[in-house]
Amino acid sequence: MISRPLFKQSFKANWLMWVLVTSATCVMLSTIILIMGNPSINEMKTSMMEMFTKNTVDAQIEKSAMNFYYMTDSALSSYEGNVANVTIISNRYEQLINSGYTNEMAKVALTLNTTNDQEKSFIIAIADLCSSNGNKLTNTQISSFVLNHIADGVYDKVLVDNNLEIANQAKIIINTAITSFLATDNVSTSDFATEFISRTMSEQMFDKLAEIEGVNYTKEDIHNVSYQAIESFRAQLMVNPSQNVETLISDLSESLLDKLPTSVSTSLIEIKDMNIYGLVVGTIFYRIAGLLLPIVFTIMTANSLLAGQVDSGSLAYVLSTPTKRRKVTVTQMMFLVSSLFAMFSMTTITSLIAISFVDKSIAKISTFQLVMLNAGAFFTMFAISGVCFLASAWFNRSKNALGVGGGLSISFLVFTILGLFGSKVIPSVIRIDSMNMFNYVSIISLFDSLSILNGTTDYLWKFGILMTIGIITYAVGIVWFEKKDLPL
Repeated sequence: MISRPLFKQSFKANWLMWVLVTSATCVMLSTIILIMGNPSINEMKTSMMEMFTKNTVDAQIEKSAMNFYYMTDSALSSYEGNVANVTIISNRYEQLINSGYTNEMAKVALTLNTTNDQEKSFIIAIADLCSSNGNKLTNTQISSFVLNHIADGVYDKVLVDNNLEIANQAKIIINTAITSFLATDNVSTSDFATEFISRTMSEQMFDKLAEIEGVNYTKEDIHNVSYQAIESFRAQLMVNPSQNVETLISDLSESLLDKLPTSVSTSLIEIKDMNIYGLVVGTIFYRIAGLLLPIVFTIMTANSLLAGQVDSGSLAYVLSTPTKRRKVTVTQMMFLVSSLFAMFSMTTITSLIAISFVDKSIAKISTFQLVMLNAGAFFTMFAISGVCFLASAWFNRSKNALGVGGGLSISFLVFTILGLFGSKVIPSVIRIDSMNMFNYVSIISLFDSLSILNGTTDYLWKFGILMTIGIITYAVGIVWFEKKDLPL
């Protein structure tokens, strides 16, 4: 089915162009792999992401510090007033009991003029505590009751918007703060709460922040961030005591990402998780830059194998021998496919050698993924070469074959370039979603490099479609050339 003399003739006519295209493609590929493997390429992305990460963590520390400070300062400020109220209620309960009132009658008397359900519950709880402790409370019992009451109130409030762990943490902090404050002399509640919360934040958040990649905080750093945030919060409250506390805390703890437009902040988060190495090597090179020269080679070679020879009349000499048309087309097809296979075998070897010189932490592409990218490029070119071969077999004029086959092939590449700006590999801030339509009119889009890099298997059935396109176009070209009239 193959004519060796014709195969050799095609080889002699096209070997120089094959060598030049293959060499240039391999040089480009190895250069890109090595350049992108330079640590300095990733330093800007890393430093930018570290800056945003630190800014976000700072905002979280500031928000927590201000929230806990406000709760602690409010709890400390209300402590003495609550102690006085409990003492009064306790003494009144004792008087009622000594006057002959039962426990239930005393509760009714104590809550007679109280309409607020929470205040009633508070008074009844004190009465029950008195009843269980001989109708009289000591200072220690009163202090313990008030402390638990305040801590429980904070727990219930925090639990509304947070999980159980944070609510328990807030309760423990308030308990510890009040106990520590009672042992301290001549210190205002605000000053004590400022230092206490700053110190507590540095102790509790240090271990959690150590688990975050790219964040390197010392306990002193956390203390300073917390202290400065609380000081700013206190200063703002002094200027305008009536302002909404939650709004103030939200404004003061706003991170840089929060201040940016949503589209920009979303894009920056995408960049943080984006595989830049995979984007450049896997998508921009293999699907665009790496296909440019092979497409040019395919257009020129496919045209010269059939249409070019018909147009020049040289095919008449071949067909004047016992060589049949079917043998001619099959031989030319085998030459074109084998030359492309050899070309991408060389790019595979080149890429594997080049990647071995790159740090694995930077080149986030496995050997298997690299082989699949080269295979995808070959399958894509197999389909495009089928289109060019069909055009060369269909037309008798070289210019017509070049116009149709070459025009379609270049159009596929141009559409892929345009479609890139609408694809998901581009950050949303510069992505033009409407340009994704170009991906639906290019067979190169079936080369799903993103699926290969993400470790999914979607690319397999798309490879199957590319192979099918190539097989059909080659088969139609062979049949058509065998049956059509030739101007020989």
